[in-house]
Amino acid sequence: MDATLPSPLRAAAACPYGLAVRLRNRAYSRGWVPRKHLPGPVISVGNLTLGGSGKTPLVAYLVQALLERQRRPAVLTRGYGRRGPRGPRILPPGRTPDRPELDIGDEAALLRRRFPWIWMGVAADRHAAGSTIAAEAPDAVFVLDDGFQHRRLHRDLDILVVDPSRPLAENRLFPLGTLREPFAELRRAHIVVVNAPPQSPEAVRALAAVRLVAGDIPVFHCIQRIGSLVPYPEWKTGGASSPPACRVAFLAAALGNPGRFRGDIERLGIEVRGSAFFRDHHRLNPGDWARCLAGARRGAVDAIIVTEKDAVKISAPPDFPLLVARQTVEFPEAAAFLEAVDGALGRADVHEHPRRAHW
Repeated sequence: MDATLPSPLRAAAACPYGLAVRLRNRAYSRGWVPRKHLPGPVISVGNLTLGGSGKTPLVAYLVQALLERQRRPAVLTRGYGRRGPRGPRILPPGRTPDRPELDIGDEAALLRRRFPWIWMGVAADRHAAGSTIAAEAPDAVFVLDDGFQHRRLHRDLDILVVDPSRPLAENRLFPLGTLREPFAELRRAHIVVVNAPPQSPEAVRALAAVRLVAGDIPVFHCIQRIGSLVPYPEWKTGGASSPPACRVAFLAAALGNPGRFRGDIERLGIEVRGSAFFRDHHRLNPGDWARCLAGARRGAVDAIIVTEKDAVKISAPPDFPLLVARQTVEFPEAAAFLEAVDGALGRADVHEHPRRAHW
């Protein structure tokens, strides 16, 4: 199904898609299709829309929180955008492919860059990947990236990320809108995370929409913003230097929600004078970079700015100042959010995995 199809064709495609989604959800909800279990707790992070809600930064936040709690996190992900063999890739601590952006996908490569010493399973069958990891790491806590629709795998905590910059209750199923499944399905979530400051108008509207459908489900707010702009050579090597002053920029990115990226840059006080946005997970080729360079020079900008998700896919940087936007994640209600996570995993340890009860 292609969102660029004419409206009548999109409407015709949406009907069978919506029917298939509803039938599948009913089959799992009523137990007609059994779920598979892993021998350790599973936290799922997902959303209802197509890309760009902030799932992967939240996965990184959870992995870091688990490490700080002396747990052993293991990330399970499908590996969208990978170009290597499609078979499962099990990465033990300390092992990273030579070209991770090709072998495991851009988002998985970004997580691997930040957490090279954890277990990671990249596969369509997350249960099989998790089972392989559990055989070597029986105390693993599994973090399922983009897992809300992966219903075949039981999870102990379902976290749904909501992007309030896009329509919520009034949104429609793909390809008429950006919903993967009906908005009412958010009732399945144990926790909803609204990706916006609590008092912002969009967050208030999102909270009202969630409450209307899901009642008193726990809702937290996550603030994802750009914490720093790092010159690409230093970002690549992990070095440190003071970034050059950037008052005017050209943006280049392959994201699910480029509008959020542009807004984040503008909130830094940087004027955006041109941009080239590509489909999610796209790897910029020489022709793409030529287009970006032409736009940057035409706009007389100080630098081209990319996201870290794009930076992991750069093998030959352009001959122009290039900055990488490093994102930070904050929870105004961090203590309460992590308490909810701790509680869910503690219950999983005691009730489902009694030999693991050490929290």
